[in-house]
Parts: sequence; C-alpha cells; structure tokens
Amino acid sequence: MATVDDLTGRKFGRWTVLKRVENNKVGRAMWLCECSCDSKTQKPLSSSVLKTGDSTSCGCFQKELASNVNRKYDIRLQSKRIYTIWNDMNRRCFNENCREFKWYGEKGITVCDDWSDENNGFPNFFKWSMENGYSENLTIDRIESDGNYEPSNCRWATKIVQANNKNNTIYVKINNVTKTVGEWSQESGIASGVIRSRLRSGWQNEDLLKHVKVKVSND
Repeated sequence: MATVDDLTGRKFGRWTVLKRVENNKVGRAMWLCECSCDSKTQKPLSSSVLKTGDSTSCGCFQKELASNVNRKYDIRLQSKRIYTIWNDMNRRCFNENCREFKWYGEKGITVCDDWSDENNGFPNFFKWSMENGYSENLTIDRIESDGNYEPSNCRWATKIVQANNKNNTIYVKINNVTKTVGEWSQESGIASGVIRSRLRSGWQNEDLLKHVKVKVSND
C-alpha cells in the first residue's frame, strides 16, 4: 500500500491542514483544512486538490478579488476569465505539481512580483490587462518566448500571433514570400497540419497550398 505524505500543519494558499480524516469514496486520502479568513471555514480536501492548487481558499479569496476589482471595473465576466488566465500563469511558473511546470517554472520562467503578489497580484494584472488591449478573443502572450511574465514582455494576442512566436515556428517561402505555416494556413484555408505533412513529404511552393479534390467512387 502506497505511503501517504503527512500534510498536517502544512499551508496551501489560505488552507491550513488540521488533520487526516476518513478517505473519500474512491479511497483517496482526505484532510480537514481550515481557511485563514475571518469565517475560519473548515472543509475536507484531498491531497491532490491541495498539491495541485485546485483549491486555495474557501472561496473568500476570489470574492475579495472580485470586490476589489468591481469597485473600479464593472466587468464581472471579463474579471472571471482574466482571473483564470492569471491563476494558470502563476501555477505553471510556481507549482511543481502543475503539468505545465516543466515548460515554464522548471526552465526559469517566472511571474513578476507585481503580478504574483498574493494580495495585489490579480488586481495589478487585471488593471494592466484592461489598459493594454484585453479582448475575449485574445490570449496572454510573451513577446520573448524565453522571457518572464511581466508588463514589458507581455501582450494580448491572437492564437495565430502567439503560435508564430513559439520556438518551433516553421517559416515557408512561396514565390519569394516568407510566412509562417500558421499565416499560410489562415490565408489559403489549408489546415496547418496538412501543410506540415506536405512539407515532410517534400512538397514545395504553390503545391503546399493546393486544394486537392477527393474523387468519389460511383460503385
């Protein structure tokens, strides 16, 4: 039987682990936790939920953030989406249990103090977002892909622009015009995966962007 790490006394966000309690229905280790807010809410949580950061408070933290933000910005839906982006950004840079950590935090990529601060990080990030072109159809993008998440290195960009900014971006020259696979895909209507497959097969120039007609059998 696997040994369970003793989490008693450890802190995860605003949760403090008080003691081990009965396993849940699927046999996972459960811990009684107490939130540090004024309500002192107690709740049983699993080891995985605590370690991955899926729960960091009884809900008080999000309410406080929303309250602080909505006093200045009456944009609740945008606040919720931006909070998710902000939270994911910090998790992949600081939480070793996050699946994306190996591509971010492990490589030395971090989040600046203004955006990672426990109390003011999100309000600061939200304010920057609203003043720097945030839109529902854009995602956070680091201008220098090996740089940190900070105002001087971040922007709100389309998925095409963000894909073009990755280290593995493929550039293709057709009729003396050089564009990324994503840009050629957007212009021609040919899926980027198809263009890459054709490149691997040795296709060149205009052939990469041909719309191939599929023959339908009459049998």
